[in-house]
Amino acid sequence: MEAKLAMRKQLFATSVARQVGIHVEDPSLAMIKERSDYTEMIKNVENKAENMTQADLNSNLEIVSYRGKMSETERELHSLHLYANHYLAAYIEYSTELRAVGPIDPGQPGRFQALRQTEIVRSSRFLTHTLRSLESFFDDQSIDMRWTGSIARNAPFVSDQISAYKIWRKNLMPNLSAQYLAAFYFWHIPMPYSAWTILNMTSGATIVAPQITLNRLFRVNGLAPKGSFLSAVGYGIPYSWVTFLGMFPMLLYSKDMGLLFSDYIREPLTGVLSAISIKEWVAAAGGAGLIGAVFGRAVQNRSRTAFTQGIEVFKKTFNGPASEVSGGISCNMILGR
Repeated sequence: MEAKLAMRKQLFATSVARQVGIHVEDPSLAMIKERSDYTEMIKNVENKAENMTQADLNSNLEIVSYRGKMSETERELHSLHLYANHYLAAYIEYSTELRAVGPIDPGQPGRFQALRQTEIVRSSRFLTHTLRSLESFFDDQSIDMRWTGSIARNAPFVSDQISAYKIWRKNLMPNLSAQYLAAFYFWHIPMPYSAWTILNMTSGATIVAPQITLNRLFRVNGLAPKGSFLSAVGYGIPYSWVTFLGMFPMLLYSKDMGLLFSDYIREPLTGVLSAISIKEWVAAAGGAGLIGAVFGRAVQNRSRTAFTQGIEVFKKTFNGPASEVSGGISCNMILGR
């Protein structure tokens, strides 16, 4: 009974794997071809998938409660789906991340894996490396069964653009603020802020995404970008070319962006700042900082008394001489207007 269940699990997992583009070869045939590393990887994948499935079935209270409402047939089908999900995740982990098999092994997942498993391609390293290079344009680690996963596996560069967008979105504001100040004052890069903005607004699609694709190209061919001096040079030359497009938006549109900054940001902002004296700015900043400290202390202590006392201190500070002084060194002098 257990042997039949294990067989059903394997057949179901391999059939699901084909739906996401992973073509699992028969381990017995691989053993005949003296591919011991592949058969060992399959054993590890099966063991990890089984252990993860049993952990879910026995330890996950939500799954245990959910399965209690199922019939025997439904529970078996649910177990098959759980096993298949863990099988796919383990296969990707062992093949692409842990590299249990070589980078050009037919067991490596990829858009043209089925073609790489034919005898004609197996016998030619040139054809194998050619197909592996073409596979670098597609996501070879996606096991998503939805249409989004299908697009990532079958549409070139789409997955890399999405990954680059997530990185760009997370780093955009730091790059436009602290990073620019560090580049300008610490590294002495005299780049206009308008050009810097254009560069960072377009860097996700034109610099980060090509870099992700290039990294995959080296990985699927078994090349380490920084494994040695020669590999670093070999990586740096194509890197400079694939990311060179990121310079064109900055060169073409930095002047237009500078005019927009001047008309809609710099002129109105300096007009407002020039009417406010430095002492008033110091008083306002000090008051804001004191407010934050008072409210933080009140929340921390949960004491109404501390809150009331803090408000009184703030009133005295805000109504003190600093807020009543006008004139002084104005922002006009600092901005040179």
